[in-house]
Amino acid sequence: MPFLKSKNLITIFFIFISFLSGFYLRHIKPSYLVFVKDQFEKMIFKLNKYDKYKTFCPPLISDLPEKSILIIGHAYGSPKNSELRGNIGIAPKVNEFYMKNKKNIDAIIFNGDVLINPSIKKWKNFYSNFSKDLKIYISPGNHDVGISNDSAKRDIFNIIVQKKQNQKKFPFKMEINDSIFIIADSNAKENSLKKIISIIDNERTEKNIYIIHHHIIPKGLSFASNGTPIQSFTDDSFFKSQFIDKNENKVTFIYGDGGGTYTRPRVACLNLYNSLHMVSGIGELKRDTIFVISNKSIFRMEI
Repeated sequence: MPFLKSKNLITIFFIFISFLSGFYLRHIKPSYLVFVKDQFEKMIFKLNKYDKYKTFCPPLISDLPEKSILIIGHAYGSPKNSELRGNIGIAPKVNEFYMKNKKNIDAIIFNGDVLINPSIKKWKNFYSNFSKDLKIYISPGNHDVGISNDSAKRDIFNIIVQKKQNQKKFPFKMEINDSIFIIADSNAKENSLKKIISIIDNERTEKNIYIIHHHIIPKGLSFASNGTPIQSFTDDSFFKSQFIDKNENKVTFIYGDGGGTYTRPRVACLNLYNSLHMVSGIGELKRDTIFVISNKSIFRMEI
């Protein structure tokens, strides 16, 4: 009995010391808790396997083909790293990839969260990193335009980005290299999914159609989202009613609100009744994934 009593006292003592250490480090060194959280998420990520969500993903390539169109999500990268950079610009690895491969790039489409805290100056600096003749299009994320139709971020986006895109309203349609793109805004109060479906229905062509959207739409991919979207997730059954009998067009939805944390997959894909849904994003981690469209085919690359 005396032995058990002393053992219990020793256990209580170490618990008390651990509590005091955590309390001290939390206030003296706040980054301690962030470090512990990151390590925990790394461990969880290793324990969880998301291979089944790559079944429908496009093939992985290591070299960028000529006349490529890049689809890049969450370009500002890691929130922590962005803060260390003063929240200026996009993740360095994206700039480096562009500089290394720009002779093979015809266009870049950013699907949201390009800048974490944009301003007129930051948008101008963003465009200065690319050749003037490069086609750049942006489907805005919540960081780019805010979470309402009336915000200072959206005003700045309209002044700089929408003017360069030569578009006033989302969603809008364009054609690049024999593929059709529908660029949408998932941050507006009104849900634009019906408008997107209407554009697809009116498109009498055999060309591939890509819908560029920041937030994930179907519930089946909600686990891969960095956060809860402004517009609610849509039941997967909706896509059955819209696409089950439509075989004339190959329709692919590409989302950019993925890749930001360790506990979620960096890339995931889901096939829903003749519509393919894919998500990725830059988290400044190994195996960050972008999508590449070249010669009427879609691929993925790790950067």
